[in-house]
Amino acid sequence: MKKELNVLITAAGTQTMPGLADCLHHNGERKIRIIGADACVDSTLDQVVDTACLVPRLDDLGYLEALLEICDRENVDVFFPFMDEEMELIHQNLSLFEERGIKVALPSEEVIRITNDKLGFYQWMRAHELPVPDFQEINRADEIEPACRKLGYPQKKVCVKIRFSSGSRGVRILDADADLYDIFLTEKPNSMVTTLEAFADMCRKTDHFVGMMATEYLPGEECSVHMLARGGEAIYTVGWESGKVTASTPQECVLKELPYAFDVSRKIIRAMKLDGNIDFDFKYDENGIPKVMEANPRIAASMSVIAMGGINLPYLRIKQLLGEELPRIEPKYGVRMVRKYIDLFTDGDGRKLTWDQK
Repeated sequence: MKKELNVLITAAGTQTMPGLADCLHHNGERKIRIIGADACVDSTLDQVVDTACLVPRLDDLGYLEALLEICDRENVDVFFPFMDEEMELIHQNLSLFEERGIKVALPSEEVIRITNDKLGFYQWMRAHELPVPDFQEINRADEIEPACRKLGYPQKKVCVKIRFSSGSRGVRILDADADLYDIFLTEKPNSMVTTLEAFADMCRKTDHFVGMMATEYLPGEECSVHMLARGGEAIYTVGWESGKVTASTPQECVLKELPYAFDVSRKIIRAMKLDGNIDFDFKYDENGIPKVMEANPRIAASMSVIAMGGINLPYLRIKQLLGEELPRIEPKYGVRMVRKYIDLFTDGDGRKLTWDQK
């Protein structure tokens, strides 16, 4: 049995944390104690992680200090920043963790800069002659309509998204044929579809317009490529395909080999000289060709289905950070995941409550 480890993970209150905890707890080699940090902690989190810690919000000046206090108190060995928005802050203060002997799962500062900016990522892709959806930059509300028309609106749908966001925040699909009243009547209130007129009117009325981009609409199913890399070369590559994705998180997916997407992804990480985890979100265009939408240089929300297929990327990243030998593994394509809700219960004092205790 290998040395036991204490692993700190931020944003531990997210709905995908149980999957990540399973990946680390069921690694097959060593005991891992998970310290979960979040700005909103309740007693149910104790049923997912080994130790739950309340921290300030990321925009609070005390956020970094709180993480360092947790590291000292819990003897943290490895730190996984789980929020895109915190990566730059952690990288700027990396020495504070390294001097404590903590391994931090972060890509290079250059990779963070490229991938955190959705428009910047597309511009970087184009500059490196890598395939990318057609796009237009938007810096003012009066640029929305001409940008969309350059992409074929109203004959074609167009996607608009703000430059800095995650989890499908700040994304809309503009459809000239959209029946907004029918959407109101029949769809749950998480629809991304609206019209150019409604979207542009909303943007004209705000006094804090933020930079965004318009891109060609990709009508096909989503697929994703997940990798662990060293020096720009892929150590592990595995993909999944899904016809049901909500807020960028697959509700159903199946592991699948994606030769074209794999090839594009390998070219990207080679140009980035990437070390560590990354996932690329793709969507099929009208001709059935997968086109990359964005890159996330961290552990992905769908890591559990990949681990179930034999490639436990969170744990393999830990082994990489520790300098341990990485095994040769081939993914088990065909493994399928269906995401269901899980109910966690506590009594009035916050203690775990089970059906046997009701």
